[in-house]
Amino acid sequence: MYLKLVVSFMALSFILCKIAAKPNHNFPTQSRIKRTPYNLNPAIPDESICGNSVYANEVRGYRSAFIGEFPWVARIQFEQTKGLFPCEGALINSRYVVTTGMCTTFKRFGNIVKIRLGDHNCQNNYIACKTEYIDVGPEEIITHRDYYIEEEHHIPNNIGLIRLDREIHYSDTVQPICLPKPEEAPLKVGELVIESGWFSNYRNSDDKILAEFYIVPLEDCIEFYKKRNASVLESNICAQGANNSLCATCTGGPLTQRRGSRKWYLEGILSFSSFICGNISFPSAYTDVRYYLDWIHTNVRN
Repeated sequence: MYLKLVVSFMALSFILCKIAAKPNHNFPTQSRIKRTPYNLNPAIPDESICGNSVYANEVRGYRSAFIGEFPWVARIQFEQTKGLFPCEGALINSRYVVTTGMCTTFKRFGNIVKIRLGDHNCQNNYIACKTEYIDVGPEEIITHRDYYIEEEHHIPNNIGLIRLDREIHYSDTVQPICLPKPEEAPLKVGELVIESGWFSNYRNSDDKILAEFYIVPLEDCIEFYKKRNASVLESNICAQGANNSLCATCTGGPLTQRRGSRKWYLEGILSFSSFICGNISFPSAYTDVRYYLDWIHTNVRN
């Protein structure tokens, strides 16, 4: 039974971490979809609360996280993946985790049953951990209404929210990440960003890992995946590893950047990756959180 679960999890990791797409040139790009104005939601914390993290030293490629680093990473478990966490996300306030639509709608292993926060260095098949973590159930699953996978190929609006079944009290190891501000300029090509999570090579790593990535031109990313029968949209941002970085996390892994205020902001959530570990020339595609700020602020409630 355990062997079957591991094999199934490997298949899920392949689907969620390396889902590829045939380009559909008849589908309207995200740039043609009208974005409606919105009001900032007071339930989304500001810089006085969000974006706090211990940051012991530079990453320089990749390394294991220290206790308290990047405390917004959430691990998502399904009914039939006991002990395994195929999806990830980012805590944005005391009740909500943002992740991908792939995670909020994927039913192969049943419904989402657990969101783990504050996890750090897991041992013995992810059961015993050196730091205390919090396991929370989902109260509500929210998927973008225009999300779908076209024959497991084309993935527009790949974003979702999980409302937790209770309010989370912040601690040194559980903190929300800041969302970008509407007036901020988009990321520039070459800017350094950090991805965090349990990096995957068909199975999760024991440690929470931090890895350096650089933003790459979206046009180059579109062409890269087009040649590999995959589809990148204008609602994506793309980044690739720096200094022999590891491969990307599983879907929903947060891509973040530290601002001059020393606060950390959520820039993207992993949509899909080339899934070739250690190959810094292959970019990963992320759902651009800035593109969906209006959707997030509209769907988060007190």
